[in-house]
Amino acid sequence: MQLVEAFGRVVRAARERQKLTQSQLAELAGLHWTAVSHIERGTRPAHLVTLESISTGLGVSLSKLIQRAEALQASENSNTD
Repeated sequence: MQLVEAFGRVVRAARERQKLTQSQLAELAGLHWTAVSHIERGTRPAHLVTLESISTGLGVSLSKLIQRAEALQASENSNTD
């Protein structure tokens, strides 16, 4: 699993825990909902400023989201070895 995909899964999980729609998160982050969709699906790399906006919208530090994504990536990759 690529880090960008793992990051998207982490963002989706955090958004769903907070019972937010993609549109609601996008509004909180000052983004278009399609940007949130692309990030969650890992289909388009995002700029650091966009990732920071997502983390602000979620109320979770960017470093925490990245740590979670790295842990997920490591876990998924070790299961496929």
